[in-house]
Amino acid sequence: MYLASESADFGLIWLLCGGVQGLVSPHGIRTGVRVMATEGIQSVIVNAMIKPMFRRQRPLDDLPDDHEHPHKFRKPITSSFPSGHASASFCAAVLLSDQCKFGPFPSWPVWFAGATLVSSSRVHTKAHHASDVVGGAALGLLFGMIAKRVMPL
Repeated sequence: MYLASESADFGLIWLLCGGVQGLVSPHGIRTGVRVMATEGIQSVIVNAMIKPMFRRQRPLDDLPDDHEHPHKFRKPITSSFPSGHASASFCAAVLLSDQCKFGPFPSWPVWFAGATLVSSSRVHTKAHHASDVVGGAALGLLFGMIAKRVMPL
């Protein structure tokens, strides 16, 4: 769970997936640019505009000072609500699954499973409350749907 959480720090895993999809997609580079641009925009909106409206403490803040994580872990400094990892993950899942297939199979189960894994890892690592993740996932779905309308393939 720590690996899933850390791989999505700063949306890196989703930016990488968007870049790769841009190289292999029948829609070309537009697919990757759409994912990467939307991830950047949603990150700014969530982290710079929405999170400051809520000053929710993280579960990590409730732990004793001598508590150590079993793995190296970057402690976020922003508000706990909403989860930026969940927002980025579900936004990327919407966009990456849009008209993409793995051979004859639709890709959406893979992308949404990845988004769910990353999002639930934030609760497991005590970086977020479950409600933070649900709120972030809802925002991510919204951002993804808006991006599909604004930048259709």
